[in-house]
Amino acid sequence: MSARPAGPAPEPPPEAPADAIPLTIRGGFAGEAAVTEDLEAASALLRDVAQELRDVDKALLIAQYAYEDAYPRALPAVAPYIWDAKDATADARSGPGGATRLESEADDVGDRLLQVARGYREAELGANRGASALVFMGRMFRDLVDTRVWTGRVVAAGAWKLTAPGLFATLGGRDVVGDAIMPDGGPPTAGYLNGTTVEAFTRAARQAGVYESMRIALASLARIIDLRAGEPLLVDVERHEHGAVAPPRSLEDLGDLLVLADDTNPREVVIETVVGEDGVQRHVVVVPGMLDGVGSNPEIFDGASNFEAVAGERADSTDMVIAAMRDAGIGPDDEVLMVGHSQGGMVAATIAASGMFNTQGLVTVGSPAGAIPLPEHIHALHINNKDDPVHGFDGTSPPLGPNQVVVWADVRGAADRELAEGSRTLVGAHEASTYRSVLAAVDRSTATSEGISPAHFTDQVGAFLGGTSADRATYSQVHEPQPSPEPETGVSPCASPAPHS
Repeated sequence: MSARPAGPAPEPPPEAPADAIPLTIRGGFAGEAAVTEDLEAASALLRDVAQELRDVDKALLIAQYAYEDAYPRALPAVAPYIWDAKDATADARSGPGGATRLESEADDVGDRLLQVARGYREAELGANRGASALVFMGRMFRDLVDTRVWTGRVVAAGAWKLTAPGLFATLGGRDVVGDAIMPDGGPPTAGYLNGTTVEAFTRAARQAGVYESMRIALASLARIIDLRAGEPLLVDVERHEHGAVAPPRSLEDLGDLLVLADDTNPREVVIETVVGEDGVQRHVVVVPGMLDGVGSNPEIFDGASNFEAVAGERADSTDMVIAAMRDAGIGPDDEVLMVGHSQGGMVAATIAASGMFNTQGLVTVGSPAGAIPLPEHIHALHINNKDDPVHGFDGTSPPLGPNQVVVWADVRGAADRELAEGSRTLVGAHEASTYRSVLAAVDRSTATSEGISPAHFTDQVGAFLGGTSADRATYSQVHEPQPSPEPETGVSPCASPAPHS
């Protein structure tokens, strides 16, 4: 037996990046909604064709009967032609390529396409959002155990500080024992308190008809607390010029802008004006997430705005973003890409849905924005970390469609163990820096067959991500004190005056 001739050694498969994150991509240009819409449209067209062929068949049958009736009464010179016409009519009806057979084939293919569409939808809707049920249960058990251990360490550290040596060490500023006992960071809760479990609870509340009343009650309570605490009112925005910057080139660059916005205190809105290769100015508006809960704090990205924005209502934080956009000179016809994290995603979606500006694209990360309907022309990319509970607070999932892409990231399954472990806590799973890593993973997915929908999204908003130059401005909050109203003034404790610019 002769030896096989030597040839080039096969290349090993490319290794996954060190920070690779498992992604489940649904909807969009290549997603379930787009494909099934095409298949269902084709099925409907074939059904229409079959109906037209049935009508043709009826007309041919009538003509055949007419020819048969006319043949006996025709002149001898004409009769053969009438008989040939009858035969041609019969063949057009029942022959190999006749109307009857074509009608049957059109119906059959239409039914098959409809079955494929339904199967495709069921398969994709049943796709696992990341880990298997067994892995999910393992994570839940581990986090329950580790949370118990975390709680025990906190209690032990507190008990130590109440002892005489612990109190002395604490006052001296060198409590080595207490510091060693106290755990770092928050409790690992993502295994049992995540987007899936929170969405199940809020969805059940919607189905029971109590979700909306709970939301309104919480929004009113937050407003009352803010008012009674004398929280300052937002009255204007202040512009800060940062000059020329490198224009954003990728989704990861948008993640950098989200991290920048979420590092501000009080929160600021970031607007980058990008000049495209066509010379047209376009605007990337980056909206941060919530900072303050309730109480006397000059911050309008707070709990009250959360409870309003989740329903697509115009919250104080929405007013601030609109004021910033107007101050930036963004007109109703200027093209805008809205980008938001957490509450910022809800605010961005609300502004996009309002039609006040010419919003071409929307990116939300870790945001419960599924209940805010968007115009069909807006290209939207919704990115959620499945360990993050925040995106489940509206009890709905973002709708799928040719222009609506939803990405579920299993950050807990990331190759980067530090990133994966950080996603076990509420803060780590939700923070903007985690989503920056997810956006980078989505960027990489566009080079694979699984990333067709995100790639189409970036193509559609490419004018915002491929400019020749850009200028950055940030907008901070301007407040004035709000005195607590006396009961006899008749001022509603829930009133929230809109800012002016």
